Amino acid sequence: MKLGHNRLFFLIFSVLILLTGITPLAYSQTCTDNDLDGYFSQGGTCGPADCNDNDPTVKPGAAEICDGKDTNCDGWKPSTDVDADGDGVPKCKSDCDDNNPLRYPGKAEICDGIDNDCNSVVPANEKDNDADGYLVCQGDCADTNAAINPGVNESGTAMCSDTKDNDCDGMIDNNDPPCQTCTDLDGDGYGNPGSAFCTAGSTTDCNDADIAINPAAVEVCDGVDNNCSGTIDEGFDGDGDGFTTCNGD
Repeated sequence: MKLGHNRLFFLIFSVLILLTGITPLAYSQTCTDNDLDGYFSQGGTCGPADCNDNDPTVKPGAAEICDGKDTNCDGWKPSTDVDADGDGVPKCKSDCDDNNPLRYPGKAEICDGIDNDCNSVVPANEKDNDADGYLVCQGDCADTNAAINPGVNESGTAMCSDTKDNDCDGMIDNNDPPCQTCTDLDGDGYGNPGSAFCTAGSTTDCNDADIAINPAAVEVCDGVDNNCSGTIDEGFDGDGDGFTTCNGD
């Protein structure tokens, strides 16, 4: 018995479908290759699927390289080929800390006390040798002395008279309010009595606005305590009545 032409064609076509697994609809599948690497995003009858059709370096059969990507589209990449911190440098490219985006080869050093460029060296000005919490790059002007750093409040007798820049502001023995110092306004060699940092007694000027009045001056009969002894016109009241020769006694 002979089969009709249509039945024979249908039989042959069905056998082909069974043997190849290709369906009639597959012949109409669109194949898109956006990155022109020869592989298509659809897969199927278009061939092995391109897992990233916008990157020509990523495609089936490509060599797996250190780039943070599944380069050959097999769904796997080495454990070191990851960029956990998103800094653009995977572990396999010598990122020394893949959990810190501020650390990777080529990163510019910043003032933070760590090895930013992954060369295993922390710059000298980023160290805190005196452990006072301040780095040289943060303005610590004496990194071997924990008592000197930008956070010090330069006030009090000890700091105001130690001739040091305790707070690293570029000025010695100053603060806001300014440290008191033993000033000599009239230039007679004796300090201002209003200063807490002038030695009391013989070195204190009882009138720092008059060069002729100081502890070394000679007392004269003028109604003034010239020698800062606490007594006016001493030696000029011979009879002790409170009146001196210079005021008519």
